[in-house]
This record gives sequence, structure tokens and C-alpha cells, in this order.
Amino acid sequence: MHKHLRLPAFTRLRVFMQQHEITPHSVYATGVVCRSTLLALMNGRGQPNLRTMQALARHFRKALSRPVRLAELFEIDED
Repeated sequence: MHKHLRLPAFTRLRVFMQQHEITPHSVYATGVVCRSTLLALMNGRGQPNLRTMQALARHFRKALSRPVRLAELFEIDED
């Protein structure tokens, strides 16, 4: 019998993208991150490195024309 990992139903990244109507395709099509990495992060299966987090924040900042904090996208301490 397989044990299933419990994944968070909603990661901050997934919720942010849904709230702002940003599709995964519009993110990975620009080359910010690859499809598999983005989907893993959205589903709570991946741990982003700092470079990836910064690249996503920059992408969303440009798309939304407003500052985007890393803590809006990922569960991190900003201290």
C-alpha cells in the first residue's frame, strides 16, 4: 500500500496567482522558471532557492506594476 504525502491545498504562490488571475503558462512561457519547477512550487512539492524566488517576484512586479514581496509568494520570515 502506498503512503500518500499530504500536500498543502493552497500554497501562497498558488493563491497569489489565482487572486491576480496569472496562469502558470504565462509565467513559464517567459522563461522565468521551467514548467516542472513552477508546478512543484505551486503544489508545495518543491523548495525554491533564493534566485528563483527573486525571479518570480520580479516577474510578478512587472506583470502587476506594483512591488511584490517574497513573503506574498512563499512562507518565509522577512526579519
